[in-house]
Amino acid sequence: PSFRPLHRQIRSNFIFANYGGSQGVDNDDGSSWYNISRNVFYMAEGFKMDYGGHDSIFHDNLILSYPYDNSQCFNVASFLKDHEDRLYNNICVVGLGRHFLDSGCGNPTCASQAPVDETSMEVVGYIWEDCDKTRLRLSNNTYFTNNGTAVIHCGGRQHTIEEMQRLHGLEVGSTYHKTPRARALVDMASAMLFNGDAEHLLPQRLPTSPLPPATATSTEPATAKLRSLRMPRR
Repeated sequence: PSFRPLHRQIRSNFIFANYGGSQGVDNDDGSSWYNISRNVFYMAEGFKMDYGGHDSIFHDNLILSYPYDNSQCFNVASFLKDHEDRLYNNICVVGLGRHFLDSGCGNPTCASQAPVDETSMEVVGYIWEDCDKTRLRLSNNTYFTNNGTAVIHCGGRQHTIEEMQRLHGLEVGSTYHKTPRARALVDMASAMLFNGDAEHLLPQRLPTSPLPPATATSTEPATAKLRSLRMPRR
């Protein structure tokens, strides 16, 4: 007998978080012991935990993050000892478009021509406390951004992936690259949904190209092709 329950499974889903849904999985208010794997999140941040959630595992997911509010791939608070969350083997893509939609907006028509600061699309995660204090476990994640760089905010400070690895022992085995072309994203989503794995499509094989200058329609090349994804008949 144990007071620790078995992990609840959230697996092999295609999850949209538009209309202000924000996070694909929101482990707020004590939500705990979830095993979240092999999902595709579109127009969604990946994983969020604050206000007491713990003991969850977020792994082997594909996150196509849009919009941007500095916590694209994950956003977590603090954990008690031996009750931390673990995030590993995830693929997170930032930079599908150049619009910002606040998570509380509730309607895509309020999207504005933002972010003004291009560096905000380099932010892949947000940790509320200092990196040297957090008990969160991060490893073997793959990040894609328009500029081919990735940073994480910890306790109000910004750290590169190399600094996370060297100074704090986090993100060991994690890498970052330029945002791939739309066709590569569709292939990754298909592989994740129908095979449960997109690792064979990760660099060096993915071609990359920067997005065009910011315009009101700059999201079209990536989002239109993603909408064209069709489920094969069983």
